[in-house]
Parts: sequence; structure tokens; C-alpha cells
Amino acid sequence: MRFKTIHEVLAWTGSFHQHLAEEYQRLSSGEPRERLRLLLQYLADHERALQQALAAYCNGTHDGALETWYDAAPDVPLPTPPGTLLEATQADAIMMLVQSALTFHDTVIELYSKLAAIAPNETIREIFENLCALENHEKLRLVRATTAMEDC
Repeated sequence: MRFKTIHEVLAWTGSFHQHLAEEYQRLSSGEPRERLRLLLQYLADHERALQQALAAYCNGTHDGALETWYDAAPDVPLPTPPGTLLEATQADAIMMLVQSALTFHDTVIELYSKLAAIAPNETIREIFENLCALENHEKLRLVRATTAMEDC
């Protein structure tokens, strides 16, 4: 994956979150098992919230920083959610589904970390460090919520 501007990196990440939300929603709509359906709906809402947070971040004031060009952004492999999610729902493995969701977060965190490490200036580094912190916070929130769901 090669990006041109920071805005394009964030657009890709937003699309990734949107794609996951759609997959979770699609799987939840046909899921007869209540706990699994509730988890899938929670994950869909979680991904939509991340996508909206990114959109709001992009619309914030960054003094043109989002138009900064990266000559060679690192390649980060995109996980393939449909197969992984389908296997998890068919096996009724809630923890497997949660682990997949955490892997998706880790993919985005890895991308942001790599981009922060090669940032051309302090402002850009801070943008990616802040986004990394957001993803880590949301990952922890997901763990807490799904752990509470397991306790029920």
C-alpha cells in the first residue's frame, strides 16, 4: 500500500473501519444466536464510531498538515475480515471474533506507528502518535466491553 498524503492515509483507515462495520453488521443481521448477534452489533457500532472520529479529525484544523506528502509509506498488509469473521461466527467462538477485531486494531496501530517513526516533522509525528493513542484507547475499550459481555 502506497500513500501520497496524510489525508489519503486517514481516508484509507476510515474506509477500513467502514468496511469492518459493514461486515459486522451484515453478519449480525443473519445471526440467530443472541450473544453473538449482540457482539457483532457492538463491533459494528465500535467501527462506525472510529470511522466517524477519523472523519472529525480530518475536518479539524491541522494547518495544512494533512496535505503533507510521504514519498514511501510503509506497506501494511490488510487483514481479510470476511473469511475470519465468518469462521468465528460459524464456530460460535466469541473470543475468536474478539481476537480478530483486536488484530484489525493492531494493523492500524502498526501503520500509524510506522508513519510516526518516519514523519518528516514534529507536527506529523504528533498527528500519528495521537491517532495511535486513539486506536490503543479504543482497543482497550473493546477488550473491557467484550470481557464484561463474557461475564454475563
